[in-house]
Amino acid sequence: MGMLEAFRAEGEKLPGLNLRIGEVIETDPLIVRIGGTDQAGTAIWVAERLKEEHTLEMNVEGTIRLGETTGRLYEEEEEQGSSLTVNSGHLSGDFTGNLTGTVQEILSPGDRVLCLTEDDQEFYILDKVVRP
Repeated sequence: MGMLEAFRAEGEKLPGLNLRIGEVIETDPLIVRIGGTDQAGTAIWVAERLKEEHTLEMNVEGTIRLGETTGRLYEEEEEQGSSLTVNSGHLSGDFTGNLTGTVQEILSPGDRVLCLTEDDQEFYILDKVVRP
């Protein structure tokens, strides 16, 4: 069962709540096109982790693989190890050991988003959606 189907199944338990797919048109100010209508301002609520100011600290042990390399990479030696910053895009490679970093999952124009609404007046952006 995919994410959308899971949300729909849960949504059936809560009558009056509906899911909508929107497209981010602009990010400053945030404008999302939902059902052919542009929504902005107080009509939009966004999951905190999708806001530009929000960062998530993570510690990972083991081997991980992160996307493909784009953007600029910088490596700086520190007393306790190396520090690596990805300014844009994704980092590709295998890492073994502890990884501490910051993940930002901000919205960009063209992103498709999953929205929850009760009245088609206010929309709650739950997450980005992409094709596998």
